[in-house]
Amino acid sequence: MFEHVLVLTFLGAGITLDALDDLEDRLFPVVEESGIGEIDGNDIAADGSGGALYLDAHDAEALFEMVRPILEDDPLVCSPTVNTVAILRFGRHEDEDAEERLTLVTCNGQPLEQDARR
Repeated sequence: MFEHVLVLTFLGAGITLDALDDLEDRLFPVVEESGIGEIDGNDIAADGSGGALYLDAHDAEALFEMVRPILEDDPLVCSPTVNTVAILRFGRHEDEDAEERLTLVTCNGQPLEQDARR
């Protein structure tokens, strides 16, 4: 059983199930082969204004650092109409006292330009 959760949230316009599926397909081999986590599914808003990928992990931080280069090169993350936030949860979903850390994910690790993310 995994003790931590990593949630990748996408907020903005034009988020599609195909884009989430493509990202999940890119993450799957890295996550599954690592043995430190697994992909637990995704959600998407019907109007395309948001979405999420859920990953369970033995170590949320290690898993995030492993998938970060893939995220920073993904078309969804690099879209000028989408903001991506990683939620690292150091405990299970049901653990109300679990520590959480939010991290903004940017395209190619570059800082956001204010005008590009409106």
